[in-house]
Amino acid sequence: MVLHETLSQKNSNEVLTEVILEISSQFGLPPTISGESPIDSAFVHHFTKLGKQTRSTLALEASQKLGLSKHSSIALAACIEALHNASLVQDDYQDAALKRRGFASVHSLFGRDVALGLTLRLVSTAFVCLKGIGDAQINSMLVQRMHESVGETVLGQTRDLNPNEDRSVESLLEIAQQKSGPLFALSLELPLIAAGYHELVETAHEAACRFGLGYQIIDDLKDRKIDRLQPTDANIANALVEQFGLTEGMSRARALAKKELRASVDLAHTLPSKSGMLLCTMAGELLVELEASHG
Repeated sequence: MVLHETLSQKNSNEVLTEVILEISSQFGLPPTISGESPIDSAFVHHFTKLGKQTRSTLALEASQKLGLSKHSSIALAACIEALHNASLVQDDYQDAALKRRGFASVHSLFGRDVALGLTLRLVSTAFVCLKGIGDAQINSMLVQRMHESVGETVLGQTRDLNPNEDRSVESLLEIAQQKSGPLFALSLELPLIAAGYHELVETAHEAACRFGLGYQIIDDLKDRKIDRLQPTDANIANALVEQFGLTEGMSRARALAKKELRASVDLAHTLPSKSGMLLCTMAGELLVELEASHG
């Protein structure tokens, strides 16, 4: 069975709901109970309010364009969404954030040990979601790629939290890509591997990472004043202002965001069967937002 409708049509919410149910199933938690163990209860609490599910949507759209079955499409999206939510729980723990999506963060409500436990369970759940997708060779490549992406993300998070890390513009750009790019890129990479296009994984990786960097710079432009108050300010726009002065620094930040987003679009256009078109659309929306905020 192939997903014949795009996610912009009436079945979008239904399919995205199936992604969360798949995570619940592979996590080992029936979706109708409140949870008996602290880890189970934390899982239910964390998924009570869902985010935009951008990564799930991107993965589902790419899978549909590449002709993957509905089962494989949902499993890949669930894998990516489980990993993303593991990173959110860990980020809140590391940043001592008290809220997530308007609710108490996992560590603030259940404690630090439960937050770490839920993070680990969600990562292992992501790997379990991949079982049965493709033949042995395809499945092996899926697992290997996900392992590499987790490793790169962990390195970026570690560097970001290191108070002795270089805070130059070049270093901050590298850290930003390492932190957010690899897991986001899986939304294109895993469907391409499952469809037999493993030779295009690096193209998809660069397209997604450059999108992620453009997004981060725009976010940094919005948060520049708040981030400046932090002892370990990792804001790219602030670093550029520090180096070049306010006017030129802000101009360079906007120009760099545009450059990265446009490069992302160019690369995504080369992916087969228009599997990168949603990424192009998302990048285009950010470019419009950037122009509007400057104007």
